[in-house]
Amino acid sequence: MTDITPPSEAEGLHIGTFWVVNLGQEQGTQPGQRADTDPGQEAHTEPGREQRADTDPFRATEPGREADTEPGQRATDPAREADRPGRGQAPRIPVTFMRVGPEVAQELAQAMELDDEAVVLQRFARGCQCYVGRIDGKFVTYGWVTFDEESIGELGLSFRLQPGEAYIWDCATPPAFRGQRLYPALLAYMLGELYRAGMHRIWIGADEDNLPSQRGFMLAGFIPVVDILMTGDATMRKPRVRGRPGVPEEVVDDVRRAIFGNSGH
Repeated sequence: MTDITPPSEAEGLHIGTFWVVNLGQEQGTQPGQRADTDPGQEAHTEPGREQRADTDPFRATEPGREADTEPGQRATDPAREADRPGRGQAPRIPVTFMRVGPEVAQELAQAMELDDEAVVLQRFARGCQCYVGRIDGKFVTYGWVTFDEESIGELGLSFRLQPGEAYIWDCATPPAFRGQRLYPALLAYMLGELYRAGMHRIWIGADEDNLPSQRGFMLAGFIPVVDILMTGDATMRKPRVRGRPGVPEEVVDDVRRAIFGNSGH
């Protein structure tokens, strides 16, 4: 089992960690497409409905047949659904999860506490996706997904994705709705939708001191794989990656390449 203990201070200042879920899909639809649902289709999640999510994070799993459903319908085979990654969490209150698009840019900007919808529209224009949870018609949680390259602003770096990978980022739940497991349930829903779209590896990251997000990651089935350390003195700070104990070296190398390219960091 992967050790979740962070690195010691002697190795450098621990500023954040990347987590991963392997969905076991090597091929599928193109990013931004969903195998058998329309972009705006809703999915209702009732509280108290628990399902297993016991995927080995470092071993590809059999995705199962998904071709037996008609367009707009979900597979309902209990064994198939129970084994799908990201199906292990349920919120404590009724909520409707869905993927949204530019048509709700103004409403989404308000939920994100932005002055206008320009940033939201820019994200959609460059191919990002957004998933939300609604209660009584109001956005109560949201998260963004990128399929190619995303800036890590606080590090001054970018995370470059390979085909079949996705990066979840900029997720939030207003204070009034926290503590209801909306965030891990949203992540679980997003993982299920990305699985259905053919994605096989999903990344997410958090600052070292962001414990609520890290708890949400664990509940949704993510595993911490690489810590980001800041080394050097005040005049020459350099980020480097350190794999968690038990994480295969090829996974650590994938993160190095995603962040530093082939520069050899």
